[in-house]
Amino acid sequence: MSANPRHRLGTRTLRGMFWSYGSYIGTRGSSLLATAVLTRILAPSDFGLVALAGTFMTFLDMLQGLGVGNALVVVKPEEVETQAETAFAVSSTVGLLLALITAALSPAAAALFHQPRLYSVMPALGLTFFFYGLGSTHYAIATKRMDFRSRTCAELVDAIFRGGVGVALALAGAGVWALVIGYSAGNIAMDVVLWKLVPWRPRFRPQRQHLRQLLSFGGATTAVGIMAAFLAEFDNLVVGRVLGVTALGYYSIATKLPYLFIISLASVAGDVLFPAFATLDDGDMGRAFLTALRYTAMVALPLTAVLSVLARPITLAVFGAQWEPAVGAAQVLCLWAVMSPISMVCGNALKSRGRAAVVLYLAIPQAIAIVVGSLLFVRDGIVVISWVQAVIAVVAQLFTILITMRMFRLTTRSVIVSIGPPLLASAGLAAALFGVHEAISAPWPAVILGGAVGLPVYAGLLHLLSPSLLPRLRAMAFPAQPATEPSAIEFESAIAAREPDAMVRPAPIPTREPGSA
Repeated sequence: MSANPRHRLGTRTLRGMFWSYGSYIGTRGSSLLATAVLTRILAPSDFGLVALAGTFMTFLDMLQGLGVGNALVVVKPEEVETQAETAFAVSSTVGLLLALITAALSPAAAALFHQPRLYSVMPALGLTFFFYGLGSTHYAIATKRMDFRSRTCAELVDAIFRGGVGVALALAGAGVWALVIGYSAGNIAMDVVLWKLVPWRPRFRPQRQHLRQLLSFGGATTAVGIMAAFLAEFDNLVVGRVLGVTALGYYSIATKLPYLFIISLASVAGDVLFPAFATLDDGDMGRAFLTALRYTAMVALPLTAVLSVLARPITLAVFGAQWEPAVGAAQVLCLWAVMSPISMVCGNALKSRGRAAVVLYLAIPQAIAIVVGSLLFVRDGIVVISWVQAVIAVVAQLFTILITMRMFRLTTRSVIVSIGPPLLASAGLAAALFGVHEAISAPWPAVILGGAVGLPVYAGLLHLLSPSLLPRLRAMAFPAQPATEPSAIEFESAIAAREPDAMVRPAPIPTREPGSA
């Protein structure tokens, strides 16, 4: 195989990452700015109420579209537009049904959590299911074509409208409705941009023969999504039910920074890696998995170090002194959140081989542990609940990565070589930031000096531990040879092909089961 195909997918994937991270920075920055303003206007109970409604709705959200968007990503390129007709019909219909179900369940939720305002808040939030269904097929088509520019524009508009409308209504005294209406405004704006930028229009001609194929793949990913939602939200349900909405408000803010800067990072990477993995042959997956793990760790681990060490000054600087009760939980939840990138890389590698059921089976014992741990320790407070989440996540992801290594015939040494330099550099970064935290107590000076010290420390240590890492990244982004349209493509650039063969065991076994989706 020539170098051009290798350059092509490596370059397309990396540039897709850049567009996605541009969206990530823009949307998360907008969200963080809006949240920083809203936390100074609204009460913790307002955030707790929306978090409670969102937690209740998250399980329904996993049914959105029944996974047909993910299924559309793996169909043959020549079948995308015809199968998109069926995908659109499913997504929009299911979105409408979920909106109606949310409204029907609101009285039960209000009674269960002793919050009468849920009776009106939940139906309003339920409309976002329908709005999402109208744009999800266009979003899937953009993902299939690795058109991350269109996705980025839509996501940025969503964040700007959501934050702008929310802040305007909060200043006008709308209270919790500032958050609720902001969500819908963002979803509508995102739909408009997707329909404008993605050149596909439904002709309302769904075909029954496509439905079975889409639902076969989508059903497995939907089941995985439901389990993931359960793992992410059960603790919120327990905290809201036992400790009340004010405690849940603090807990939701404690998860805000880890979610914005670590978990969302994993989701961004997963959105790009899934279509990239889906193009590969089984024999290429080992090296592709290690590459994805390496560069995801290179970003996720230093962010974890920054957020965990500087959790107090960042929380006080961004959200205000009234949110100090959230600091202890936020520090612990960074450990929970950093497991998400590992889970995302492993999960997308397995799903691209048609092995989504493996991810589901791995999540079942994790869900049982979450239920038992949350019920046993919730009365000890949100910091203890955070430790329950963190310990279970670490143990679960160790098992996940071991199983993934076995499927792709990877050695332990290969994984250590991939994540070792970012891990050690992040440990050095944490030590430097700890010195800053101990020396300076004022929030904003600690944050500013931490950024000024942390970036050169991490970059220097990373270059010292792995001098070839950044040049290899640059070679993928800007290949020396012009890319031509290949018939077969690989994940990483030609430079990666010069890695030692010991990184991957020879003769990898096929991981796609006969007859699987």
